[in-house]
Amino acid sequence: MAYRTRSWFPVLLGLLVLGAFLAVPPAASADDGITIDPASCMQKVFGTPVTNANRLNCTANDIKLSKATSVSPTTCVEGTTFTLTATFETVVTANSRYDAGFFFRIDGGPNARGDGSSADGVCSLSQLNTAPPPPLNLDGDTCGDLNSGTFELTFTIPNVFCHDSDGDGFLNLPNCTSWHSNQGTLCTQGDENGSKPDTKSKCVCDDTFQVPVTVESPSGAVIKTATKAVVTYEVKVKNNSTTRTVKINSLIDDVYGDLTLLAGAPTACSSLIGNTLAPGATSSACQFAHQYNNPGTVGDKTNTVTAELEDTGNGTKVNVTGFTTINVNLNVGP
Repeated sequence: MAYRTRSWFPVLLGLLVLGAFLAVPPAASADDGITIDPASCMQKVFGTPVTNANRLNCTANDIKLSKATSVSPTTCVEGTTFTLTATFETVVTANSRYDAGFFFRIDGGPNARGDGSSADGVCSLSQLNTAPPPPLNLDGDTCGDLNSGTFELTFTIPNVFCHDSDGDGFLNLPNCTSWHSNQGTLCTQGDENGSKPDTKSKCVCDDTFQVPVTVESPSGAVIKTATKAVVTYEVKVKNNSTTRTVKINSLIDDVYGDLTLLAGAPTACSSLIGNTLAPGATSSACQFAHQYNNPGTVGDKTNTVTAELEDTGNGTKVNVTGFTTINVNLNVGP
């Protein structure tokens, strides 16, 4: 009898390849859910006008955002709006929590639930997909569910108002998280009413939630620079004698020289030369100008004028002086 052998290697190889293919999890989408924007804030979805009977107190912690990581962009400008993509570390403390919804206050308001009796404010609502790994589809509707554990959930949130409410330099994004403990509560993805909490306590809110996005405030400085400064000097001569009349012979400045002739041109001070002053009298004033230029001309500047006076009776001559100090500041910074 003849025997034939059959190799099982191709079949085995095929099964191994198929098994490996089936073991690869499906590729995760960029986001773990959809975002409804704009949406009502959680209190308005739950019920208004707000009364003691329907006021959310949110004392449960079944699902909570603990922190935000992997943000894009990493900076925003105070007072502008931008699209935020962030991964949120999400802690779930119980199994079978259905239809998780994440309400983010995006208009810069401080209260994640909404303001006043009408729960005013603009929020966005991120609802989970139903494709694992997480979230899951535990109840058969179109909103994702979660079992206990710590998960990284990524959402893209448009129209976030860039605001740092606590002054530490980072974005604050108040938020409330809702879920259903009852499997029979229907949630339809895209409908904010499906993310209403079961009761006023079955939620958690954080009014100061921080996202690691640096909030930059517009800033700047005014730099004013003067390259020239023109100073006008005034000169008078006084006769301090109580009995003698004097004549003005000259006016000499220790910095600028003969004040009757500056830069080769006669000045107003030339009109004082030859004037006589009775005892105790003061001459009229003359003025001359000087222009200071950068560099090296800032700071205190002192100069002295010497006048030669001649006694009109006996010809005796005497030098008298006077000085002035100015401060030249050509640079005005911020």
